[in-house]
Amino acid sequence: MTSVTLNVGIAQSDRMQPLLERTVTRADIDLRFDLSAVDNIFWRALHSDDFDVSEMSLAAYCILTSRDENPFIGIPVFTSRMFRHNSVYIRANAGIKDPSDLRGRRIGIPEYQMTAVVWMRGVLENEYGVTARDVHWFKGGVGKPGRVERIPLRLPEGYHLTEIPAQDTLDAYLLEGKIDAIISAKMPPSFMRGDPKIARLFPDSRSVEVEYFRATQIFPIMHVLVMRRRVYEKNRALAMAVYQAFDEAKALSAARAYDTDALPYMVPWLVEEMERTYSIMGRDLWPYGVGRNRHCLETFLSYLRQQDLLERAVGVDDLFAPEFKST
Repeated sequence: MTSVTLNVGIAQSDRMQPLLERTVTRADIDLRFDLSAVDNIFWRALHSDDFDVSEMSLAAYCILTSRDENPFIGIPVFTSRMFRHNSVYIRANAGIKDPSDLRGRRIGIPEYQMTAVVWMRGVLENEYGVTARDVHWFKGGVGKPGRVERIPLRLPEGYHLTEIPAQDTLDAYLLEGKIDAIISAKMPPSFMRGDPKIARLFPDSRSVEVEYFRATQIFPIMHVLVMRRRVYEKNRALAMAVYQAFDEAKALSAARAYDTDALPYMVPWLVEEMERTYSIMGRDLWPYGVGRNRHCLETFLSYLRQQDLLERAVGVDDLFAPEFKST
């Protein structure tokens, strides 16, 4: 069997480790990994030809699909998932006691089309009645200046969006009272250093996220694996081979995390934490494949539609190679 070499742009995580250390290998593909921070991976995937397979922002991928400008085809491997109630930061003295208090406020965001921001705007609208049009959005770097959208933003009229000067940061704006809140995947520097003027919107975000999961059965998907369409069209078997390799690696990583022999991570009560999480989410808490993620993906697509970010209707099956419909 001839092995096909594939260049893979990915961020390091426990799900990837068995592939990186080559504990999981296949005879039909040779995965060559280029490790970097996700922001760098996304930008290079979208603006260069460095990767055959890449981790990708779910929002960017869905939006490009709706524009018929997508050079990728999806593989239902979800390299990042995270609840985002913990990602909303407020000025402690801004009089924001409830999510509904964000109506009419000024909220900073790194990118309007960022997956984490799309998810949280969807939650605010559908759970708390705060729509995207109810907010004045300020866009820019959170801790470092000069953040720009990964793909061009095409937003219709009726939204209030201000791009802050390239030399400014949203963190400074929050501290100075120029904005009231920030939604960001990364913590603002002021919050990280414990500045008492900055707090989370949901102080006990874990409890809120657990209740959200129990009510919706959604563990939000942030990133998806994609393959260059020209690579896929040349050899369609490659997509399934990549999927199976990543799925095997994830299963091995999950087994490692739930092992009392030696802790793989510096979390003293990791095994107990895994058991606590299993009791809430079940053993298959990080599923790959289309079927087990259809509800989550449909919800995200509905949020993109609500926020006027899709240029045509997109369904879940439009996102992935056809051989994954039965996964």
